[in-house]
Amino acid sequence: MNIAVNSPTWDNYAALHASVTALCQIELWQQVLPHVHGDVGDFGCGTARIAPFLVNVTNVDSYTGIDASKAMVSIAGEMAKQWANKKIILVESPIEQYQGQPFSSAISLNSYYAWRDPPTILAAIYRLLNTGGAFVLATPNPALDMAKIVEAAWKELWAHHYFEQCSRTNLKLAK
Repeated sequence: MNIAVNSPTWDNYAALHASVTALCQIELWQQVLPHVHGDVGDFGCGTARIAPFLVNVTNVDSYTGIDASKAMVSIAGEMAKQWANKKIILVESPIEQYQGQPFSSAISLNSYYAWRDPPTILAAIYRLLNTGGAFVLATPNPALDMAKIVEAAWKELWAHHYFEQCSRTNLKLAK
């Protein structure tokens, strides 16, 4: 499972990515919250769906989402307008090319599998972390049975307009 981050696949997937959220994803985001603080960098942010969960965390000062997909960042920008009074920054850039201020903490959730050169990207993230900064990396386990995950998600999302299309795309990406 390794799809180039600048692939049109990600731009085509952006609307689905933003609109279908399973409970297990929300549970992951909630598990991440206690581990981030200060200025948070989200590497491979997609549509920045964790941002709404971070904006009210008292020890988070800002959120910067970085993603190579123009469509993902564009949709994230629409979401960010809902929190115009919060410091949400979105950047269209490959992770390894991002030049910016260091972060107090960083996350990368469910994007590692799409990185073309993981050692280079991890080195870039390390370079962008303040000394002692925390980094949370969560990625799907290749041994996971994606068909079973989709089946479980169906129980809560079966009536969602985009669920079937999103499920097919996720299963295709998992191959």
